[in-house]
Amino acid sequence: MYHKKSVTLAVFMVILLGPLGLFYGSTLGGLIMCILPIFFFLEGWGDYLLYYCFAMYPVSVIWAVIDVRLYNSSMEREFLSQNSIPKFKSDKSNFLPQDQDQVNWIRNNPGRSINDYYVYKKRKAL
Repeated sequence: MYHKKSVTLAVFMVILLGPLGLFYGSTLGGLIMCILPIFFFLEGWGDYLLYYCFAMYPVSVIWAVIDVRLYNSSMEREFLSQNSIPKFKSDKSNFLPQDQDQVNWIRNNPGRSINDYYVYKKRKAL
């Protein structure tokens, strides 16, 4: 079984913790959303910092939902590829006649199978 992340928990953590909650869904997303305000402050874009604060939560929520869904689908694909049922590979030699008596019987009885030969042989032995 694989570990499935919860979309509800991701949204709750982002609402509660802001960009720090984004680390549950995406480490890269959490880093970007945490470093971005520092970048704004250092570049002297302090007046844009207020806009960032208002846009941060909706963007973080959307980012968390998308990342958790992508994570879950990739884990499901990986799980199914590792645990797929192998296809049956038949060994044709098991279904071919083994000796000349079987070959002659199949030639003389068209439309019959090798199983019919064994039934015939068993009846003949009784």
